[in-house]
Amino acid sequence: MQKITEKITVAGHTAELMGYTIEKKDWGVQDKHATIIICPGGGYHFVSDREADPIALKLITMGYNAFVLNYTCQVRYPVALEQLAQSVKLVRDNADEWNVREDKIIIMGMSAGGHLAASLGVKWNSDELKQMGYKPEEIEPNGLVLSYPVITTNKNFWHQGSFEQILGKDGIEDEKALANQSLEKLVTKDVPPVFMWHTFEDKAVPMENSLLFVSALRKAGVSTEYHIFPHGPHGLALANEETARVGRPEDIEPQAAQWVDLFHSWMQALLK
Repeated sequence: MQKITEKITVAGHTAELMGYTIEKKDWGVQDKHATIIICPGGGYHFVSDREADPIALKLITMGYNAFVLNYTCQVRYPVALEQLAQSVKLVRDNADEWNVREDKIIIMGMSAGGHLAASLGVKWNSDELKQMGYKPEEIEPNGLVLSYPVITTNKNFWHQGSFEQILGKDGIEDEKALANQSLEKLVTKDVPPVFMWHTFEDKAVPMENSLLFVSALRKAGVSTEYHIFPHGPHGLALANEETARVGRPEDIEPQAAQWVDLFHSWMQALLK
């Protein structure tokens, strides 16, 4: 296993892209590997450690290269989105050295990190990113994996704090700025295949976020696998002992923990 650390700077803000890749060996089949770039949650206020290395190391054991993007928080849009776009380009540009399948770069996001991942998923070929100088073929994600994602700015269901972080308290009063962050409104047929899950009991980011997104994906004809688990609070990560918070037994939810195996099955179908 090769460990990689890269710095990505946008508008004076530096993110760290840290990855684990499966090295080529002197024996066996020399295939390149699908690669997952993880965007942890944290309400755009911080990057959650529970949704970073534990997820990456689990993915490595499943045969995937895994990167964690420690994107810059508490800065205005589109800094984090540009950091993610540059991360995809960087991984694709180094495909031979890092043993990466250029056509299988998947973005995985949890909570606000899900909003970041899905933002690139809906905007990778948009005029907005083209005007920033990004070529669609360089930053295109080949799939999205979204865990209890922040999606909508509908004030009945939104996670207000996330949008205050990237737009500012004045920005959340700007209808045009809000509409550009309400991702269910930006879905087109060009969004890559999506795997998504949520819990019925999530109070921080209600499951209507993912329901609105899956409805838009359905209308656009985007291939989607979607799971709703009945129990569990927001921020479950792996939903097992490994990522449970101290004194929070509710973070261990065996039913929801099935998402990892379900994701793996979805990925294997995607790789065929």
